[in-house]
This record gives sequence, C-alpha cells and structure tokens, in this order.
Amino acid sequence: MNAAIEPGVRAVIFDWAGTIVDHGSRAPLEAFRRIFEEIDLELTDEEIRGPMGLGKREHIAALLGLTRVAARHREIRGNDADDAVIDRLYVRFEELQPEIAASRAAPIAGVPDLLGRLRAEGIRTGGTTGFSRHVMASVLPEASASGVKLDASVCVDEVERGRPAPDMLLECAARLGVEPTACVVFDDTPVGIEAAVAAGMTGWGVSMSGNQCGLDADETAALPDADRADIHARAVDAFAGVGAAGTLDSLADLDF
Repeated sequence: MNAAIEPGVRAVIFDWAGTIVDHGSRAPLEAFRRIFEEIDLELTDEEIRGPMGLGKREHIAALLGLTRVAARHREIRGNDADDAVIDRLYVRFEELQPEIAASRAAPIAGVPDLLGRLRAEGIRTGGTTGFSRHVMASVLPEASASGVKLDASVCVDEVERGRPAPDMLLECAARLGVEPTACVVFDDTPVGIEAAVAAGMTGWGVSMSGNQCGLDADETAALPDADRADIHARAVDAFAGVGAAGTLDSLADLDF
C-alpha cells in the first residue's frame, strides 16, 4: 500500500532504526541479545522484538518480566530481577550499543532521495528514537555521511516519557516549529503508532524494513512471495489495532 503526503502536512517525523536506517532493526536486537547472554539468559528474536520501540531501559524491564525469562532468572540467580539488575543491564547496553548501532546506520533503500524530495517541497523532517543521545552521537555522523540528515531529532532521554507516550513526537514538532496536527509519523513498531495517535498526529506503520519483519535487506528481498504477504498482513493487523492510518512496506512506497 502506498502512503501519500496529504496537502497541509508541514512535517514528517520518522522513527530511526528500522524506518530510515538499519534495515531489519538489527542493531538493538544484537545489543539486547548480548547483554542477556552475558548473564546466562538466552532470549529468542521474537521475545526481544516484542517490546521494541520502548525506551531501552523499559525494554530491558519488559524482557525480564516475561514469564519464561523471569523463571530462568530465578533458577539461575535464586531471586527476581530488581531495579538494580535492570540498571546494570542498561549500563551495559549503553556501552555496547553505540558501536553496534553505528555499524548498522546505513540508510534503508530510497531514504536519502525521499528526504531530498521532502526538503525540496519545503516539508520539514524529524526523527525520534528509543536510543539515548549517547548512542545517537555515534549514529548521526554515519547516517549523515550517507545522506540521512533530518531537521530535528529527539532521543528518549531528552523527554520525561518514552513511547507509547507522545512526548518525543511533541518535542520534535516543537523543535521543527510545526503544530502536531500538521505532522505525519512513520514508525516500524506499534508503540510508535500509539505515540503518534496520542500526539494527535497521523501515523503510518512500516512492515518490511523494520521490526515487524526483522530481516536485513538481502534476506527480505529473498523472501518467497507467500512469506512476504504473511509478514505484511500480520503487520497490517498490528498497526490497525493501534490506530494507524495504514501500513506500507517501506519508505520507498511513500508518494507525495
């Protein structure tokens, strides 16, 4: 399904990993897997991807709260994971993620051209991310060198609440100087669309380039048609359930 930028839209706000860079949203997946392996907890990709889009500390807490993971933690450690455990894992995540995220900061196909066309039409561009400013400090130069330059970007640690609260999107709109109702949001996670709805913005889900599919560009291109259709259909249901205006495969399908 193709999405269109309707008349009256003055800004487009994108999620970062899985929407404009890092096809498959692989960087956070890898970092989460490694920090849990270091404490002898092996998580599946599906488990890790479940809370994707939250702030990373909240994501860690959500993973530790999974029934299977909590039981395994008690088996290994003899107690439940508390805030101290969450904090230690988050510190380790912040140590690992900058290098991993920078290595996967290549733009998703079509994004640099899209940003150039938006800029030529006078449409402002912004970004929000569950990464901290510390992590994004390593991502932004790599992305910029490949043509991914936004007018404003807001990190989760720059606002009071992360997704699904609207704080990052509202702050981004303020930095862009655009009223929320004149903004359109593209995000590869349902919580990102929840945040868009809460902010009074139109939200579009992205099905194949990010968390809903989880494969890199080559793997995605090699998918059989039936598998691709199944992934997209499940994403459509997930995004529709939280109020998305629609779902597109990737930003290559964005028309205006």
